[in-house]
Amino acid sequence: MVTSSPRKSKFYSEGESPALLEPPQGEPRSLESVIGVTTGGPRGSRKGQQGHDDETYRQFYDFTAKLLRYNPAERLTCTDALQHPFLYPLIAAEQQARLAQAAAAAPRTSEP
Repeated sequence: MVTSSPRKSKFYSEGESPALLEPPQGEPRSLESVIGVTTGGPRGSRKGQQGHDDETYRQFYDFTAKLLRYNPAERLTCTDALQHPFLYPLIAAEQQARLAQAAAAAPRTSEP
């Protein structure tokens, strides 16, 4: 599997027996900096765009950090994850779409 990967040179040395390359040097980045909580997204690439405000990034960071907890007892359950505030807009949009679809499929009655 490794030998057929087009990205193997990023992680493994060349040769008959591929060896894992040394990890990049430098300070590891925090999840907060990778997500770009205070910079408007990763590397500031979404700053000013709709849906990419500071509060949304804070909620996304909280959601992601809780999903990535190492200890399963501290990690979000599926039920708790689906009730996280970060997902509220997605759930509301899905409910609106279902209501619109149901309204469109409902038989129309004519008023006398």
